[in-house]
Amino acid sequence: MTAQTQSHTPIADLSWMDNTRQALEHWGLEDSSLKLLSLSENAVYRVDAPDGTPWVLRMHRPGYRSAEQVASELTWLDVIREDGRIQTPRFLPTKEGDQICRFSVDGAPEQVADLMEFLPGRQPFVESSVESYHSIGCVAAVLHEVAHDWEAPADFTRPVWDETRMLGADSDYGDWRDTVGLTSEMRFIFAAAENKVLNILEQYGKTPDNFGIVHTDLRASNLLVDDSGVMKVLDFDDCGPGWYLFDVADSFTFEEMLPSCQEMVQAYIAGYRSVGGVIPDEDFALLPTMLIARRLNMVAWMEKRRETPFCQQVHEKFIKETLPMARLYLNDAYLPSLQMHAKDGTLGGWAANRMAA
Repeated sequence: MTAQTQSHTPIADLSWMDNTRQALEHWGLEDSSLKLLSLSENAVYRVDAPDGTPWVLRMHRPGYRSAEQVASELTWLDVIREDGRIQTPRFLPTKEGDQICRFSVDGAPEQVADLMEFLPGRQPFVESSVESYHSIGCVAAVLHEVAHDWEAPADFTRPVWDETRMLGADSDYGDWRDTVGLTSEMRFIFAAAENKVLNILEQYGKTPDNFGIVHTDLRASNLLVDDSGVMKVLDFDDCGPGWYLFDVADSFTFEEMLPSCQEMVQAYIAGYRSVGGVIPDEDFALLPTMLIARRLNMVAWMEKRRETPFCQQVHEKFIKETLPMARLYLNDAYLPSLQMHAKDGTLGGWAANRMAA
């Protein structure tokens, strides 16, 4: 198959990420030294204040999250920290006593920034290891339990990770169909996989037991542990209401086609169950559906964020590796141990009955 001709998504203007001095003035730290830590949805900097105190500055991408959404994220981090089982970073109020700062430079769209404590610790796990996924499952179970038992205030507003945000033109990242380099075969297979996903999600539905505040990027790179063994979770940039099972799928982003993926999934589930969690055993039979939904979501993200060095490096490989994954999913052969349970009914309940039908 040959790739269809289409124009690239316009590369985003990154000038906003350099407005660090204007942001730091709100904390009286404009004379600090900075080091860029990451660039994706936000630009994240380590800030070393004149007195030697380290902080972390997040420069939010203009137009991506509103000030109200960022403030709600900070509320959610407070809720998790108050539960006491997992540590999240505390945020430093501005000189005016605000959680965040809002400013505009030379008439550009309003920009939002916040400043959080620099959490000491080390990344405790090697990414893509079975051990790491057992621990990630433990952390996810705690976060899901906190979310399940929490009633959000009326002014809480975060992006909702339902089917319209995951897939299609209304997604944060746009439609995967706009990705440059897709072949006719890819378009056909991806569309068929998407249709299957949407049908299953419609049947699954949204209930207080399967849908709540989720992290959406709970991976080894976003976990820290200190010398006392306290687990710390970072990067809640995309947290919001969503399927708890989608949160599980998000933890396997970029690793869905590794030979050890099935083993890592089983380790995750074992870790999740060792804590408790809120996802019933039978619902894990739907994990392949959530994984392909996430994968297609990330195909669109690769195109949308291709101004970043990471996407430039892995864009082509990621798209190509999605094709065999989608084929397996359509043939009920992706993560066969879960598919087998779904078909023979050994997991029982809703998922087994639906997928065996």
